[in-house]
Amino acid sequence: MLEILRRILLVPIDTWIPPHARQQQNTRYTHRFLVSILLGTFLYMLCVLLLNTFVLQLSTFENTLMSALTLGVSSGVAASLLSLRLLGSRQISLNIFIATITATLTYVSLHTGGIFSPVNVCSVIIPALATLSLGPLGGIIWTTIIALIGSGLLWIDIHDYPIPTIQPGERFNIVVFGSLFTANAFVAFIALYYDISQRRLRGQVLEEQQRYFYQAHHDSLTQLANRRYFIDAINSAIKHAAPAGGQFCVLYSDLNRFKQANDQYGHHFGDEVLARFAQRLAAITRQRDIVARLGGDEFAVLLPGLADEAVIEAKIEEFERTLSAEIILEGIRYSPSASFGYAIYPQHGSDYETLLKKADNNMYRAKRLNRNNDSPETG
Repeated sequence: MLEILRRILLVPIDTWIPPHARQQQNTRYTHRFLVSILLGTFLYMLCVLLLNTFVLQLSTFENTLMSALTLGVSSGVAASLLSLRLLGSRQISLNIFIATITATLTYVSLHTGGIFSPVNVCSVIIPALATLSLGPLGGIIWTTIIALIGSGLLWIDIHDYPIPTIQPGERFNIVVFGSLFTANAFVAFIALYYDISQRRLRGQVLEEQQRYFYQAHHDSLTQLANRRYFIDAINSAIKHAAPAGGQFCVLYSDLNRFKQANDQYGHHFGDEVLARFAQRLAAITRQRDIVARLGGDEFAVLLPGLADEAVIEAKIEEFERTLSAEIILEGIRYSPSASFGYAIYPQHGSDYETLLKKADNNMYRAKRLNRNNDSPETG
């Protein structure tokens, strides 16, 4: 239900967002923030106008000021929305809106007591909106402008220039309350919407970081860990195993006569063979094992806690038997086979380079002995 309501509300909001700003999520969120502020301000002023028209009985002077306030703010909203849609600049639109609100509040202040005007409390909206929407520099600039306007109102009061003043009466407390409520509600809305937007943006950034990390540490063809990730995993295993005297095994493998099949049937065929082989290898390893493609047709497996050579030999035989099952690709029958070598930490090395080199050498020794290195069958 909430999602349906959100989508309905986004229809009028997204209508005012320029097309180029809809392409990226972070840009779309910042523009939605601006349009929400503009439309929300317009609706709020409409509610205030209706309240004053049908509930409160204002004097002619008060009606004139309320009309000026409503007209000024509404004009700023309209000008900002049009500039955003036509020019596509969020900064220009925001500055138009803030400038219009500032000018309108100043005009009302000059007609309702100057420095003592109850609407002056609404000026806190300007620095808050500018800082959260335009950044620190925008906040500083508009805070300075508000300070200069306040100084001008103070100077006028000190020099006793005549300014119309609201006389305390039965509606004066309502005016003060309305100003306080407007200022607090506006600032709260800005802060809340900004916080929601920032949470969405942080979530998006986190997803992008996770996606980048995955792409940087995984092979794009097989989706297995890549060499960089595998080396980091070995180093991490060494770091945890060394103090406790732990052991682990590194397997090194490549496909036998893969180059001939790749040249004969094409790279697309070879890529599919590698992907199928990777899937099989990942399927027959334990959940805590780390399977990686080091490059080309070379694969490796990190087997934590495994150091018994008899068990490792038996596991290799199981791998070779399972991985040699026939693959049928595009009508071609292909029986892959792989050679394996292994190294045990710390028996065969105390760093990743030594372990990988030892496992690689053992793998090539297995090839030379023609250990389960039959020719691929094709047809």
